[in-house]
Amino acid sequence: MLAERYLELATGLAQKVVQQEMPSIRKAARWCAQAHRAGKRLWHLDIGHFPPSETAPEREGNPGLFTPLTYRLEDVQKVEQGDVLVFGSILGVFALSVDICQQARARGAKVVYIGSPVDKRVVPPQHPSGKRVADVVDLVIHTHVPYTDGALTEAWMPTPACPLSGFANALVFWMLNAEVLRLLKAEGSKSV
Repeated sequence: MLAERYLELATGLAQKVVQQEMPSIRKAARWCAQAHRAGKRLWHLDIGHFPPSETAPEREGNPGLFTPLTYRLEDVQKVEQGDVLVFGSILGVFALSVDICQQARARGAKVVYIGSPVDKRVVPPQHPSGKRVADVVDLVIHTHVPYTDGALTEAWMPTPACPLSGFANALVFWMLNAEVLRLLKAEGSKSV
């Protein structure tokens, strides 16, 4: 019964993303398609619970639109004017995350955040400025994952169990890829 409840919660979360986040996903996809057409790069960096193997360039099914970026400030030097960085993180409160997103924007890239930012009073930002990733990016695509990340609660469980963040970040990222592919195909791009 817990497996079925988890599936219900994951399905509900997916429906919520579709109902509430499609305008943001489409906007991000337009930016990505424009950058791709202009010969710019699309970058992806996820520090949440999204396994790196899921977006590895050699992964079967990966359309190859995005280049992985490592979680190191010096790697932001690869990002150029007109690029797009899609940054995934559950809460987006780490100082390095804020610095990476700020530097990418300062270099002229559009920055899209996939995650579930919560009120600063619940989880204080670690950046000296008091900012979170959601405060410094061009666009937030909310994954609607609960603050504790665990989906299932039972009286006998010390904390909620079975996270939704990996599922949610993967869902939004692949939805974004699908929309970029649609736009590029509709525009007759030969590099899809």
